[in-house]
Amino acid sequence: MADKEGDTGPEASYTGPESEWDFDFARRLMGKYVMASFNYLEPDGVTVRMHEQVHGVVIDATRDEGFTLALRGTRKGETVVLPPNPSAFVKLAPGNYRLSTTDERVVNPDYTSLWKIVDAEHKSD
Repeated sequence: MADKEGDTGPEASYTGPESEWDFDFARRLMGKYVMASFNYLEPDGVTVRMHEQVHGVVIDATRDEGFTLALRGTRKGETVVLPPNPSAFVKLAPGNYRLSTTDERVVNPDYTSLWKIVDAEHKSD
């Protein structure tokens, strides 16, 4: 996701509707700065087709829709919705983080998350 001394960050993925929604955590995440990384995978579920990174502030959190980020940096003015999986967010230590896909620097973000998205449209049965 971002590298701080070469670290690629922790990994978490959405496990579906059965994931436990944590109302208290969702409330605490409001207004927090999050870096999110997306690995778009080929139908084999292993080969990375594309890697994308964004960062921004959580402006909404609902069990049905997930976490809405108001993006900052090169994508300022856009929003992205992350799946409703509170366990995907990992607290970050204070510091300067660099997003490898855009070379942007993010100072003291609160959380990070890594999402794997499998291209199910072309997945063979």
